[in-house]
Amino acid sequence: MKCQQATRQSAVAEISIPERKIEQSERSIVKLQAHAEKGTCPRDLRYVARANITPDEEFTLHKERGREEIHRRLTKFHCRRVERNNDKLRRAKSDKSRSKGDTDWA
Repeated sequence: MKCQQATRQSAVAEISIPERKIEQSERSIVKLQAHAEKGTCPRDLRYVARANITPDEEFTLHKERGREEIHRRLTKFHCRRVERNNDKLRRAKSDKSRSKGDTDWA
């Protein structure tokens, strides 16, 4: 009886973990898009080094392009993560439904 209960709990956990990751990634995408629209940079990604020289136009332009590239790549990463976790969730649900179907036939 305990083995069956542990199996059920692990099956539920398999489904809930991808759902949680999908929600986290979707929140991250929304935040990154908001930062991109406002032209701000998330605190984690800020360039905090201070030089003793004043930045010239080329440095400022390069820094801005780099920020845009980071936003683009992070958004792409989170979109791929959502797709991957949706696939995992779909597989876990189909495995769960198959296992239910097997017990019905027996």
